[in-house]
Amino acid sequence: MRLLPVNQAINHMASSTLNNLSFALRAQWPWFLVVALVLTAISYAWGFDLLTNEAELKAYLDANPAMAAQFSLMFFAAILLFLLSFASIAVNWHRYVLIDDVPNTLLEKLRVDGLVWRYFGNIILITLCLVVLTIPLAAVLVPLSALGGALVIPLALGYIIVVMLPILYGLSIKLPAVALGRKDFGFGDAWKASVGNWWQIVGVAVIFTLISWGVGLVLAMLSLLLQKLLGPAVGIGVDMVIQIVINWILTVMGITMLTSFYGFFVEKRDF
Repeated sequence: MRLLPVNQAINHMASSTLNNLSFALRAQWPWFLVVALVLTAISYAWGFDLLTNEAELKAYLDANPAMAAQFSLMFFAAILLFLLSFASIAVNWHRYVLIDDVPNTLLEKLRVDGLVWRYFGNIILITLCLVVLTIPLAAVLVPLSALGGALVIPLALGYIIVVMLPILYGLSIKLPAVALGRKDFGFGDAWKASVGNWWQIVGVAVIFTLISWGVGLVLAMLSLLLQKLLGPAVGIGVDMVIQIVINWILTVMGITMLTSFYGFFVEKRDF
């Protein structure tokens, strides 16, 4: 049994991401373009631009109930596109970090092959597992909320941090194996690989979550500042670009974390 060094894991995740950002941008920009074009087409097809706020969109759908079902279908399709692009990006990133496989051509960067579809399917399975894990949480929280709900938020956060996050990352150790084409490595193998590291994984997950929340808070403050300095339209536009860049970096860091877990637990690499 190998014990995960939390500080080294976080440092490795951050350094591997920041040191390879230029490569990540070169390898992943085609998917950004595809997603941006699709979202823009959907937005303008509905008579909205990308800066339309949630209140305007809700008012439009409330006034046009017949369009709500179509919008829901397109929204679901957009989510599937996001997941597919994420799976493709993640497969290439895992393979680059673990076996130095560099996607050079446009088709390689936009890969949608068997590895990507298996990765996509495994993301769905892990998501369904998390949904099942919310059932006992809901069974406890619903009665508590009816009694006043003072303990609802602490219990929910505690359950998510102590139970759901370790299970999420424990099962997700399979994902880099999928990217490498390993069909002999299942969820059971992923789970066994990190046995004895429950709290270490909690530590890494909590630190990464706090980093994400911290970045989100800074972005929210920056958004307000930009809107005051540049006006609502320009400020929101600039803020959107900044948010896209930061969220992209955090996404790459998250994929790198899984890669690091696989390298440490399965391939016995040191940081």
